[in-house]
Amino acid sequence: LRVNASVSGKPAPEGSVTYAIISDDREQIGNRGEVMSNAKPGLIIRLNAGIYHIVSTYGDANAKVEADVTVEAGKLTEAAVIHQAAKAAFKLVNHPGGEALPDTHWTIQTLSGENVKESVGALPTHVLAPGDYKVLAKSGGRVYQREFTVKDGEMVSVEVVTQSGDPNGATQASEAPLPQIEFKSQ
Repeated sequence: LRVNASVSGKPAPEGSVTYAIISDDREQIGNRGEVMSNAKPGLIIRLNAGIYHIVSTYGDANAKVEADVTVEAGKLTEAAVIHQAAKAAFKLVNHPGGEALPDTHWTIQTLSGENVKESVGALPTHVLAPGDYKVLAKSGGRVYQREFTVKDGEMVSVEVVTQSGDPNGATQASEAPLPQIEFKSQ
């Protein structure tokens, strides 16, 4: 089996994609066994004939593709995995275009509240599947939030702006190149 990966119509950057191969055979309690994890695209992996499940991950968050592949005895099976993803960079600032605040804890969630990725830092960048998200920025005992959208193949800069004078933790956010948008949270 050889798995090749592309991202947004181009070959995946070196070292950005890994995949796991899971056997179709089940244990006594019904779990499928993992044959290999952290495999890199382009490698030829010898497998017995059978059906395998591939889970390919691009980046560090939720840009995943899953597929079943049938491997025939004595033949090289080639699978092409096509990822759709975007990069998003996050920055908590005191004013639009300002310097990033250090020691910020970030939580990226779907709009339904499911956690996608957590990180700590002034300028984290993550690879996300296309869609609508909410980011929570925790700093100095306060939480600021912002909704944003990412589309396949784009790089988005999500800037969350604090307003230190508001006791309700209001946030003002801007996403380049969109105009400034104001959000209030209670």
